[in-house]
Amino acid sequence: MNVRDIKLREWVAFLQAKTGNLPAAEEMFEQIRKRKDTKQNFYTDWNLAVMAYDRKDEAMAYQFLVPLLDQNAYDEDLIWIVLALAIKLEDRERFLATIPKSLTMRFHPLAIVVSYNFGDQSRTQELLGEFLRQTSWQLPPVNRRFNNLAELEKIIDEGIVEGQIEQLVSWLEARIVSHKGWIPNYLALARVYEEECQDVENAFKILRNRLRIVQNDNKQDKRKKDDACRDLLELCKRNKYKKLGEQAFQLAIKACTSKDLLNSFKNFAPKENEAIVDQAKPDPPPQIVTPLRQTDPQLAERLAWVTARFASVRNIATYVEEQKALDQFVRIVTEMNPEESGSVVDKINNISTVVQRFFSTEVGDHDARRVLYTRAIGFEESLTKLLNSGVLSQNLTDIITPYHAALKKVLGDLSRQAGIGPKIDVVIENPFISNETEKSTLVIKATNESQRQVSDVQIELLADNSILNIAGNKNSIISNLNSQQSAFINFPIRCNGMKSNNGSSNIPVDISIQASAEGFPNVDLGIIKRRIPIKTFKEFIGAEQIPKKFQKVALNPSEPDLFQGRDDIMKKIKNSFSGGIQRERYFLDGIRRTGKTSILNFLPRSLPENVIPVLINLDTFGLTAGPIDSPSFLHGICGLMCESMMSGTNNGNEIHPPDKEAFVSNPGQAFNQFLTDFKTKTDGKVPLLMIDEFQTLLEAIARTGSGINRDTLVLDQLRGHLDQGNLYATMTGSVRFDRLSQITDHRIFGSLTRLRVTFLAEESVKQVLHAGLEQWVKIPDETVRKVYQLTGGYPWLIQDYGANLVDLLNDEHRTIATEKDIELITEESILCNNEHFKHWWPTNQLSSEEERFIEELFRKYPDQENVETREFFGSIHHREQPAFRRAFENLRACEVLDSTQTEKLSFRGTVLRRWLEQQIQSDGRLRIRVDYQEKPNTDRGKTGVFIDHENLIKSLERISAARGKTYSKNKLDWFSHILKNLLSEAENRVGMLGFKVAVAFWNRPEESNLQSAYFDNGFTPAQPENVKLENAVDFKVADEVRRANEQAMREKTWLSRAIIVTGDGDLSHIVRALVNDRVAVQVWAGSKETSNQYQKIVGEENIVALDDVCGL
Repeated sequence: MNVRDIKLREWVAFLQAKTGNLPAAEEMFEQIRKRKDTKQNFYTDWNLAVMAYDRKDEAMAYQFLVPLLDQNAYDEDLIWIVLALAIKLEDRERFLATIPKSLTMRFHPLAIVVSYNFGDQSRTQELLGEFLRQTSWQLPPVNRRFNNLAELEKIIDEGIVEGQIEQLVSWLEARIVSHKGWIPNYLALARVYEEECQDVENAFKILRNRLRIVQNDNKQDKRKKDDACRDLLELCKRNKYKKLGEQAFQLAIKACTSKDLLNSFKNFAPKENEAIVDQAKPDPPPQIVTPLRQTDPQLAERLAWVTARFASVRNIATYVEEQKALDQFVRIVTEMNPEESGSVVDKINNISTVVQRFFSTEVGDHDARRVLYTRAIGFEESLTKLLNSGVLSQNLTDIITPYHAALKKVLGDLSRQAGIGPKIDVVIENPFISNETEKSTLVIKATNESQRQVSDVQIELLADNSILNIAGNKNSIISNLNSQQSAFINFPIRCNGMKSNNGSSNIPVDISIQASAEGFPNVDLGIIKRRIPIKTFKEFIGAEQIPKKFQKVALNPSEPDLFQGRDDIMKKIKNSFSGGIQRERYFLDGIRRTGKTSILNFLPRSLPENVIPVLINLDTFGLTAGPIDSPSFLHGICGLMCESMMSGTNNGNEIHPPDKEAFVSNPGQAFNQFLTDFKTKTDGKVPLLMIDEFQTLLEAIARTGSGINRDTLVLDQLRGHLDQGNLYATMTGSVRFDRLSQITDHRIFGSLTRLRVTFLAEESVKQVLHAGLEQWVKIPDETVRKVYQLTGGYPWLIQDYGANLVDLLNDEHRTIATEKDIELITEESILCNNEHFKHWWPTNQLSSEEERFIEELFRKYPDQENVETREFFGSIHHREQPAFRRAFENLRACEVLDSTQTEKLSFRGTVLRRWLEQQIQSDGRLRIRVDYQEKPNTDRGKTGVFIDHENLIKSLERISAARGKTYSKNKLDWFSHILKNLLSEAENRVGMLGFKVAVAFWNRPEESNLQSAYFDNGFTPAQPENVKLENAVDFKVADEVRRANEQAMREKTWLSRAIIVTGDGDLSHIVRALVNDRVAVQVWAGSKETSNQYQKIVGEENIVALDDVCGL
């Protein structure tokens, strides 16, 4: 036997194992394994694992299999076995890490239990969210075939939107293993790594593997190799990774890519004294390395000379004189950028040709000169678009910019010699001036009708007369107007004596216009004379005032025109009924005032005939405070169903709910009997329960107790009858769907499908404004766009802007709305009233984490509207990344940040940004000051800080020594200062503190001396029993936390957030209990004493080092 043939020896070992000679087989496999360096061999390790498992050595089998899984080998059997062994051997971290590789949801229930027991709350929530979303979207099978990249990209986009990034990565890795030659898999995975995981290194590895696949192809397609190298180099250039770029450049040289491609990325080329690539061991077949293009060593000097010559170009004559310099410039551009300079050079040559012909044309040939001027303008606009498009490299753009600046001067001279100056058209938009008001606004629209951009457009109103006076500035300046662009100008006016001036039917208005363009500074365009009719409001619009149709409450079918932008949601709900049976139950998820209740109000018009809509407004049940009374609630639902049936067609049958006593004695039986009678008397019709703000019901249920003592009768009845088809349901809520289980966990959530209700699109905003103002008011597109930019499409705020706009126009008896009007409303009505933002920044869902996120955003990017997501998170310390990621998701879910943008951070509406900027305090901190009365259902629970004083002092003494801080013997001043800093930081993180407790043996002299510091800051000092227990203080702290929780429940609230200040791990039991009760816990301790056990319970992001917050 040839002992060097490894494959042959593997076969011999396998046959020995099959024939029962296990020891010999195992020995031979081990020998083979040792000869294969560090690279794992799937078949060898698999066979060794099987033999280890057969002899009951599961731990050894597990050790063989895990490295195979880490090689990204996609094998379903392997994954399932590793999952099973990980559970059996209690390797919970491996089990949770392997779950995404399974590409299925079947193991999620078990994973949720494991992560919950493991104390990993964030992972539990993530798994639960994925599991709840499974009914709406799942990844297709790994072996699914796609016709092209577009089909695959669609799946990728859906996965990103659904937040299944981790599963998406595992799915794509598995596809690469099973379809190694299909390039779109590599491109898709690289995109996910770069854009979603922000992991450029892994994206580079994937694209490098793609290049190897192309190189190993027998066909050796040069175009494919160039594409693969270009993608690698562009990745590095895009992300400014110099070292990776140099690696990519060497790979490109080794792959024999085109010399033009190499030249376009020569910034990554090695220096002259460095070896380009080690060619001692070239890959077969031998390849010829293409050297870089040899450039003129005096190229930079030539470019500097040409650029200097452009400074002398001021008009057509000097442009023609510098033709040699222009020719030299074109050659330099071509030589330096052969790949991308083609279109630029063509445009420069075309412009030069036109200028030359214009220069040669007779001065009196006006028509020919105008034609040439128009052509020159076209070429220049094309060049401008190319420079602004971002397509050209920055290097080429920088080279072209001096030429482009000189060209603008030449075009100005062309315009002057062709006799084509700036042309501004001015129109008064007011169709009339009312004689019933003293104050109004004259609106003028200025349009640039010339082919060039104009600047410093000055409009002066010359209308002062006995009838009309200008109330403010008579002049208005528009800094820039592009060709065919318009701008609206508002002139406040006062009307004098028009009521008594019956002889005048109109008012004369003179308008003076000046404008500048290249080659035409400060051109006086003369005075335009206009006359405006004098009319009453009723004469013009047929009414005394513009009716106020905009509503600040839920819309009803009586005003259908205001209900816009919800066709897709209405269709989904309508199509969820098939054959009169509800096939899908939707939970409408969105912040308050986005139109969820309006959808329920309009829904009955889209329902099948056998469905009876029953709107349930939970506010009428008194659930906003205190626990639910289940019998009364079920009885109330029955009453609403009876009312809904009686208001519709009931075939003469009457039905009344049973006596309330029957519900008190046996609510479940009474509810069942009522539904049976209801079905009989309505000829089989089914009630559709439209439950508005469903989380209110869950909160009332949560207040009944915890665990088995919680009264879930209502949810049990609803879920049971929904499953049996006795009831249908559609629910709404202003709490995120994946957060409902945190209020009250119940199996009813598994039967619901999330349907997001978000903001309106710009076209829908336009439709709403036009519907509210109808035929009475002209609303230019610029005004609509201003409302959309400010509100982001927030339906409630759009209605508010519309109502304020009606008031403003009625006051001035005006029928034209402008951007200035919207800005005036923003300043005087919106920003000054926090009521407008209480739902857009819901304080019951957004906390100090989100405030810190906005603080950081404003601090680092104070004037930047759009910030790259990757750039922002790249500046956040890794320890704070989880908290900032959570805040980012919450801000997007609440529509504070634009949820449609994944690569950029931008506010959904600019008015919200401006309001948040107003909330920034003098110390740079963002604190949302709620000056309105919150409803009880916005209660965010109590917060508390609990201090183990003795361990706190030990940590502070160590920190002071390390930082060279001294203190007096009694320590009181030193400690008082630190305690104030700790409290300030605690309130910044968790809000106002409801409980402040410090535990120590206060009868000891060293402790009693510092007790006054606690009293001064509102603490309740507590003391353990005088017993000789090592951990007496720890037990007392745990007892005080329990007391605080009980006190909160007596006050009909709960302990929602707690800070435990300690220096050791003896409080881990109470921390774990709090986490299990869904209390948000932070542990503050000295960095040296911080226990790993705490990190496993609350996560690294909730461990706070006293070094960072004590103020020393």
